[in-house]
Amino acid sequence: MPDLVSLEQSVKDRFLGKGFVVSGGTASLDNVIEKKFAKKALLIQKNMDAIAYAYNYAVEKGWQAVKVPNEKVMA
Repeated sequence: MPDLVSLEQSVKDRFLGKGFVVSGGTASLDNVIEKKFAKKALLIQKNMDAIAYAYNYAVEKGWQAVKVPNEKVMA
């Protein structure tokens, strides 16, 4: 089962992309960027809350320790 840190990074990569470059120094540009990413930050936090809840639930139920038996494939 993946850990919460790698799950959080996956969510951030999904919503923010792997990287972005911002150039320019105007206050209005900074304000637009701040608003755009504030909404995404809230979305990421809500997703992480749901992931953490599901992760903790799975751990409480012992699901991370469940092993799926190997299935033999007949050719």
